[in-house]
Amino acid sequence: MKPITDEDERHFRQDAQRKTIRIPPPKKIADALSNLMARKGYARVLAVSALDDAWQAAAGERLAGHSRPGVVKRGVLEVVVRSSAVLQELTFAKTKNYETIAGGVVPARRSKT
Repeated sequence: MKPITDEDERHFRQDAQRKTIRIPPPKKIADALSNLMARKGYARVLAVSALDDAWQAAAGERLAGHSRPGVVKRGVLEVVVRSSAVLQELTFAKTKNYETIAGGVVPARRSKT
């Protein structure tokens, strides 16, 4: 039998390295849950629910029955109202409503009007 040389050992290590299957580390559970929530839309459902709750508290029982929060675009909340009278009432109470919603859902920001 022929003695093992450094070159033979090098070839053996290279061959073993080529045949080795690399298994990636497992994904973090937080990343997996985040991806799942994004794909299924659960985060949006939770955000809409929080916005609805904040709107109920801000508008009050009387006005909340005649209005609902719409979408938030660029930090501006659209409010859907049943009539112009409800719109006018909400306009009068805008500052109070804004502070209640901003405190419960989004960071404080000035409204335009």
